Amino acid sequence: MVAPISEKKFVAKVFRFDPSKEKEPRYETYEGPLVPQMNVMDVLRYIYETYDNLAFRVSCGGGSMCGICRIKVNGKVGLACTIPATENMTIEPVDKDKVLRDLIVES
Repeated sequence: MVAPISEKKFVAKVFRFDPSKEKEPRYETYEGPLVPQMNVMDVLRYIYETYDNLAFRVSCGGGSMCGICRIKVNGKVGLACTIPATENMTIEPVDKDKVLRDLIVES
């Protein structure tokens, strides 16, 4: 008997908040395929395309250090386009006090 091929998956707990509609922030959990070379930006795009209209900043996606996609993943600040995706992630804005919507903060 051949063992089934196991697909790796990511589980991302993502900060969600729209101050124009909500009083308190919340976290939502999403799952998806975890493929080699996937970064956090890929995860955010997957969530946006598959689940709902998650708000986050996108620029070049090439890790050029422009800083537009700066985010906090598992407590560490970095660029979503350069941080490798892992099986379990908590994704948050860098400054929760300045949230415009979800992962977008006031500059």
